[in-house]
Amino acid sequence: MNVLTNPNNFPLLDLRLNHGAFRTGEITLFKTWLLTDGTPCLVLVPSNKTTHHEKVRPCVVPLDCAWKWDEQRGPKGYAETESGKFCAFLGLNPINLRDRHRIQSVIRDWLGDLTAMPPMPDHLRRKVADLFITDHDTGKTTHKEVTDNA
Repeated sequence: MNVLTNPNNFPLLDLRLNHGAFRTGEITLFKTWLLTDGTPCLVLVPSNKTTHHEKVRPCVVPLDCAWKWDEQRGPKGYAETESGKFCAFLGLNPINLRDRHRIQSVIRDWLGDLTAMPPMPDHLRRKVADLFITDHDTGKTTHKEVTDNA
């Protein structure tokens, strides 16, 4: 499973474009970016390579939601509820408290790295077009580059 797309077939994640991948038992954690806006995120997927990529449901923690996983500042019960969902998606037992706490621990261990991640590097985006916009009232032309993920 390298690329996750939305229903319109637009890529949301490409795990080949990452800032690091780390295996912790049956879970692999990627530090990567959302392709929609370049937001840093953590992505957890099963480490089991025999799982077909179409059946994998990646568990995503975007930077703007990272605070919710913090034990002190996060909303009460958020990490418990979400870790249960993540367990189900990762092939773990969502009822088993040990599995849920393990997911929480993995995420919390990497929150500092997530907040320190750089923006998506420009070299991961490729120029696919030039866009010239002309204001017909003033004659002023504006140039924009259209980029895509490499």
